[in-house]
Amino acid sequence: MWINEREPNNQFKENLVLIRVPTIAAKMGLSSEDPIYTPSLGLAQLHSYLNEKGISVTLIDLVDKIIKKEAPKFNLNIYVKENNIFKYLKGIPNKKINQNIFYIMKDVNFKNVAIVGISLFDRGTLFFGLHIAKFIKETYPNIKIVLGGPYCYFENEKILEEFNFVDYVVIGQGESALEMMFNNYKCKGFEKHVPNLMYKFGNRISFTFKEEKSIEDASCPYFIIKSKDLISSDGNNNLSTLGLPYQISRGCVHRCAFCGQGSLERFESKSIEKVYRDLKTLKESYGISQFYFADNSLNSIGREKLIKLCNSIKELNIEWNALFHLSNLKKEDFILMKESGCKELMWGLESGSPKILELMNKTMNLNEIKNILNWSSDAGIKNKVFIIVGFLQETSKDIEKTLTYLEECDKHIDKVQISAFQLTNNTLIYNNPSYYNIELGEGIPKNFPMRFAFYEAQEPFEKREQRIEQIYNDIMIHFILKEKY
Repeated sequence: MWINEREPNNQFKENLVLIRVPTIAAKMGLSSEDPIYTPSLGLAQLHSYLNEKGISVTLIDLVDKIIKKEAPKFNLNIYVKENNIFKYLKGIPNKKINQNIFYIMKDVNFKNVAIVGISLFDRGTLFFGLHIAKFIKETYPNIKIVLGGPYCYFENEKILEEFNFVDYVVIGQGESALEMMFNNYKCKGFEKHVPNLMYKFGNRISFTFKEEKSIEDASCPYFIIKSKDLISSDGNNNLSTLGLPYQISRGCVHRCAFCGQGSLERFESKSIEKVYRDLKTLKESYGISQFYFADNSLNSIGREKLIKLCNSIKELNIEWNALFHLSNLKKEDFILMKESGCKELMWGLESGSPKILELMNKTMNLNEIKNILNWSSDAGIKNKVFIIVGFLQETSKDIEKTLTYLEECDKHIDKVQISAFQLTNNTLIYNNPSYYNIELGEGIPKNFPMRFAFYEAQEPFEKREQRIEQIYNDIMIHFILKEKY
């Protein structure tokens, strides 16, 4: 567990504690695999910023604690059964669930802590994060509990409506919000002055105001980590560990129908000079030369800037990987990326069916994609593609087209990761259900129904679940078993 070394007994002075929660997305059937372990970039950014402002911060990384088996009796799989957890969080006793949290949190004393922030990365972190919040609030009722992280874009009001042990939800950038909360939390009515904050005000939910600071002014991340923590289980310090995360751009220029990222933040990118300085600092500080560029699609910075980036970081002698969009690239770009240290590119292909891609609002040409994958592979860069199964109106013919397309590209694809389609707020589909021929919220669980919070017209909910499972299994059998690394 990463924790500030100056507090060896795990008892904090009055400060701010940030907690990272592991995801169980794969165990919930939302993905064919859980994300490969890397330190949390969001918490590292917050830690760096708050330290610069003179605020004492302690990081607790429960992902690290579980990986190192420091809590052998703790059962992460308990949180797969969402209905049971939901009932427990709403007050229905469950001895097994209640005991489980003690196995992982019993050695941490929050006695003198003022604020605890819990980071929710995705749906797979939601209920474990809420259980931690409940545990802390019941044990230390005066502590302010704040939820933040990417998933809070999609679940915010409902969290505050359902669970009184959560005080605040930060939506978007959390640096200024946590700074102002820590400095003013004892003042009555301070909330209205805090940016990006949602909270209960009487019987209603209130949101203050949106603030976006320039990414160029972002602090260089501060990780509490040693290089040995990024070595994979087989003892090789290779790309399977991904390396230190770093963000070059923020936001997304694309408007995929299933994703709300494009509408959440304006797109902007750091100057190449700042990127070079930060990467140099991180490499020298941690002795690590592997980096994961955690952008929504790195080539959205533009081809000219991408070329400038690659030329700039060549001399750093680093290795890197990133998520790219399957468009606006030339063969020579991949040669340059390889020379700059690129080892793997990840692509949001999502489907091999033109019909489904159109419904997804993904403006991609399947023939052009083949060329891109070929160019990348020929340059010596590994390709990982993401596929979404169970999308709206997807039929067996569509999935056959996806399987055929994957097989046609097999020589140039090293790995496929599958995710089940999830309906979330702030997306084109959620905001336009009639256009997509779906109905919302009938005949399904009412508690946080974001995974399958709809059914297609004239298709029973149970039938859709079965169809998704069959599609998922088809891809697993036909392609995933042929992974090359």
